[in-house]
Amino acid sequence: MNSKAAGGPERPPFEYIEHPAEEGIRVYGHDLAALFAHAALGLCSLITDTGTVLDREARPVQVTALDRESLLVAWLSEVLWLIEAEDLLFSRFTIVSISETALSALAHGEAADPNRHPYRSAIKAVTYHQLAVRQRDGMWSTNLIFDV
Repeated sequence: MNSKAAGGPERPPFEYIEHPAEEGIRVYGHDLAALFAHAALGLCSLITDTGTVLDREARPVQVTALDRESLLVAWLSEVLWLIEAEDLLFSRFTIVSISETALSALAHGEAADPNRHPYRSAIKAVTYHQLAVRQRDGMWSTNLIFDV
C-alpha cells in the first residue's frame, strides 16, 4: 500500500466522545492506513495541542498482531510508549505499509517541551473496551477508549 499521512478527509479525522472516567475518540478514515494515522493523531491530541508540535524528527514504528483490532491497540500502545519513555510528542503519522496484521509507520514530532506543549491528559493505556474496526459505505471507523 502507498504511504498515507493523517489529515484532510471530508469529515474531521476524529472527534472526542464522552466516557465516564476515561477519554475517548471516534476515528474515521477513507482507508485502513488513514484510520490508523488518524487514531494516533487523536491519541496525541488528548495529550497536548498537536498544533504546537513541530516535525523535527521521525521515529519508525513497526507492530504485528493477530487481527485489525489488536493491531490498532499495538500501534497506539507503541506510540504511547514513545511519548512516555522517550519524552516525545507527535503531530503527524505516515503509514508506510499496513495489512490486517502488520503495520510499518513513521511518527513525526519532537521532544516534549512543557513551555510549548501543555499537557491536557495523562493517558495510561489503550483499551479494548467496545473496540471494533469497521468499514461501512467506503469509510473506516472505530471508537477508542483510553485509561487516564
